[in-house]
Amino acid sequence: MGIWTPNTEDSDEFYKKFEEQQEQDNKIHGELINRINRSLQEGKDAHDEIGRIIKSHEYVRLAGLFNDIKEFQTSYSVYITEKEAGVDNNIFEIVQTLDDFLNIKLTALYCFRRIELLCSEEDVRCLYDEISARGVSVFFMIQMLNEAKVHNKRFVGKRLEEIYKQYGKEQDAQIIGSYTRKRYPDLPDPLPIEYTKGFRHYDGRKLCFITCVNNHRMYEECLFYVNRLIIPDGVEVEIKSIEGAESMTSGYNAGMHASSAEIKIYLHQDVCIINPFFIFHILDLFNENNNIAVIGMVGSPRLPQDAVMWHGFRIGKLYDENSKLDYKYDVDNPVSYEQVEAVDGLMIVTSKDIPWREDLFDGWDFYDASICAEARRLGLEVVVPEQTCPWVIHDDGMMNLYSYGKYRNRFINEYKCGSIQKKSKGEIESMSQIKEKIYELINSGEFDEAHRLITGNLKTEIQNLKGDAEYCVLAATACMQKEDYQRAFDIITIGLLADNKNYELYLTLGEYYSKTNLNQALLCFYQALLFCDIEKDRAVIESNIENVVLQGASIRQVSVVIVTKNQSECLKKCLNSIVTTILPDLYEIVVIDNASTDGTTDWLSDIEGITYCRFDEDQGYTKACNSGIKLCNAYNDIFLLDADTMLIDNTFFYLMLGLYSSESVGAIGGVTNEYINHQKMKIEAGNLEDAIKEATTVNCPMQDALEKMLYVSDHAILISRSAIDKVGIFDDRFSPNQYEDKDFCVRVNMAGMSVLLCMNSYIFKFMDRGMIYGDKKEVTDKNREVFRSKWGCNIDYSTRARNELIEFIKADHNKPIEVLELGCSMGSTLSRIKRIWPNAGVHGVEYVDTVAHIAASMNDIIQGDVETMEIPYAPEQFDYIICADVLEHLRDPAGTIKRFLPYLKENGHFIISLPNVRHFSVCLGLTLLGEFNYADEGILDRTHLRFFTLRTAKEMIESTGLRVQEVHRNYNGHPEDNELITQLKNAMRVDDPDELKVYQYYFVASK
Repeated sequence: MGIWTPNTEDSDEFYKKFEEQQEQDNKIHGELINRINRSLQEGKDAHDEIGRIIKSHEYVRLAGLFNDIKEFQTSYSVYITEKEAGVDNNIFEIVQTLDDFLNIKLTALYCFRRIELLCSEEDVRCLYDEISARGVSVFFMIQMLNEAKVHNKRFVGKRLEEIYKQYGKEQDAQIIGSYTRKRYPDLPDPLPIEYTKGFRHYDGRKLCFITCVNNHRMYEECLFYVNRLIIPDGVEVEIKSIEGAESMTSGYNAGMHASSAEIKIYLHQDVCIINPFFIFHILDLFNENNNIAVIGMVGSPRLPQDAVMWHGFRIGKLYDENSKLDYKYDVDNPVSYEQVEAVDGLMIVTSKDIPWREDLFDGWDFYDASICAEARRLGLEVVVPEQTCPWVIHDDGMMNLYSYGKYRNRFINEYKCGSIQKKSKGEIESMSQIKEKIYELINSGEFDEAHRLITGNLKTEIQNLKGDAEYCVLAATACMQKEDYQRAFDIITIGLLADNKNYELYLTLGEYYSKTNLNQALLCFYQALLFCDIEKDRAVIESNIENVVLQGASIRQVSVVIVTKNQSECLKKCLNSIVTTILPDLYEIVVIDNASTDGTTDWLSDIEGITYCRFDEDQGYTKACNSGIKLCNAYNDIFLLDADTMLIDNTFFYLMLGLYSSESVGAIGGVTNEYINHQKMKIEAGNLEDAIKEATTVNCPMQDALEKMLYVSDHAILISRSAIDKVGIFDDRFSPNQYEDKDFCVRVNMAGMSVLLCMNSYIFKFMDRGMIYGDKKEVTDKNREVFRSKWGCNIDYSTRARNELIEFIKADHNKPIEVLELGCSMGSTLSRIKRIWPNAGVHGVEYVDTVAHIAASMNDIIQGDVETMEIPYAPEQFDYIICADVLEHLRDPAGTIKRFLPYLKENGHFIISLPNVRHFSVCLGLTLLGEFNYADEGILDRTHLRFFTLRTAKEMIESTGLRVQEVHRNYNGHPEDNELITQLKNAMRVDDPDELKVYQYYFVASK
């Protein structure tokens, strides 16, 4: 029996069978835990038995219902890894019970979070010491990091590597350091949670934190963050835990009656409050509006008709593993809010003691919606505050839905009056007939009325659209007929997120593109044909294809070139992904075998339709690729694929849409789970199953999906035939591999064509090419020098888009802003800005002639010395002027700012980054060693002419007439005090010891 889906017409009698099922599952759950605990206590001979238990049908089924055994599944993966690595004391020898494992796991996950939140070294070490004392292996820590809900796992791994080294565990440090650098993207280090302490008084106010507790380890971590909150003067805070509660309502009523506090904060034991000003903001909200009775972090402005909160639109913010941790909280920021009908029970703050309805909700569901309904019955307001950054983290576990339907039914029956009420049968029928009515209107040609009906009901129908691709086809068609193209595109996107193989949606998408780009329309019709197996509908699609072809649409066939070397199994997956995701008429396949000895020839040479060429000696990747291109049809576009890549549904389609977005596009690549940083997805996908899930949200229609690049990786690059004709193939001097793709893409750019990164095309990759052809330093150094001698610059320097500075641009994304970057290098930051703000004008000045020459092929970039050049721009032209690590290289930084200040709009901003010469590494060299040694890069870069501290940097900037509005700190991954910093702080009177740790400052300044 599966978990029931609620139905409003069910009675309490109906739910008895689900409660009986729950009783039976609880019994099996207990038996499984007992078997696991016995196996753990019996020793090594019983460890394999744990694997058999975890793989059993009952365990797998109940892992979807019980969080403890779900979380324990990880243990066997750790055990196998440790066993293969020859670890003496594996995880099953260390833990005595399942609960013991879960406590160690939670401690590790909390340790990672504290690292990312930049908690003190002491707060991190206390958890690490607790884990280390149990003797767990580095492989356990790696597995836990894979599962951790943290955003910057590479940063966490780097910090763990340092901790291991400090404890003398060099080998473990090397293992985790190497793994995290390879596995996770190199994101900007998190910035500390900054705030300005407030001084407001709230005399006589008392708050109580109330939590129902059944897991003391979770609750300890919850209290860790509660105890870090800043308590305003005059405010009293108490904490109460309720154990053994029979229901959430009974527990909360007990807590409510046990405290005299006016304001009560009911929070789950797995909630961590990370906004230090949380209490300030809560009090401010209640002071602002005496009618507010309930505050939540997430809520529903209007509950869906089925009363299931997550079926409707919700507002608010929560931290999850995809959130960034560069929060800046300010107690003086005004708190605003939005009224809602219900809030999520993860945290509920009340200003009045409203009884929790134990009489109705004697379980663990709908207590939250109920207290909100009770407040609103009294004429009081329920709100969600505006949160620039999330205030809390919720380690949301698995929901027990056995009794969910029963309590949902009770909720709807109880609150049928007021604004929360059960809709009448006629109303429900009316809602369900909107889709049918639109269908009838379209069939009768009444498009005006169909469009009016969908647009007039879009807010209420959005959830129905999300789950119904057919509905999206009808709604998008109505919009297309009324030339409401933007809304049509949005609805098509919603539909394809629900069903990415719906051929009718691709047909409609083709109609959308037919208004602007016939070639892209033709590609959409071909994609519709790929997914359609209904003969009469295929005839309609083919008719559309004929129509756009007659109007001049045409696309070239693509030759897929794959170079393989002893990658037989990966190659099979790669070929299968091509066959299953691309229409057969659109491609040919050429495979170049670089002297494989794994039996590739035995099966590949017999496959019809593949051009196969085998070399007896390894030619290296570059020359093998060129050989493959020469074997292709001379009129085809070229798609280079590594043998260990896999296409996923629509990967190729969106690459082709990008290639045909303009005749000037020469090459295009997609995002991936591995490889170079600027193409690596932010969301992790460590295996194929995860990749396919992610692809459903990545491989979908996206406006502004294309970003100009200096280069994209050739592990999966689609190249137009015109680019090959203009610039040729790879330069054999970059053999055996490395830098051949960078050189090729630069040549494409210099030929007046574009190289693009397609943000909505996801390619899965199994391994790094270096594992096949080797990643030898001498080859890297040799080819880097070949590139330098050919182009006169180092392409590896300053090609990264400065996302940490782009975040300071606050303009609306549709606004036609003007941006100038001084010292823009290759213009990567400007290209990123242009993608995010498609109507922006981006301009740059670069001092190095060879770099400016290449960069000018992508954006409006000129060569010039910013201190002396004649400035070619109009007065007050720019909304933003960016100086990213450039002013320290100048003779007169302030004079340069003054030179460009007239070109800044009256309400414009300078965005400036400067290294901090007060960093402890420089101070120690001066004070202890008497050294001030220049280096090739860093704070003492030998090309730096000026040096700044926070104070002198602000003085320099403000001496120009600018006013510094924001200052942000970059700790370069080391926000904690180390021994050297402690010595400096103790030996010297430092006004702001934190400045010793700051590597770089970011300033936002205005006129």
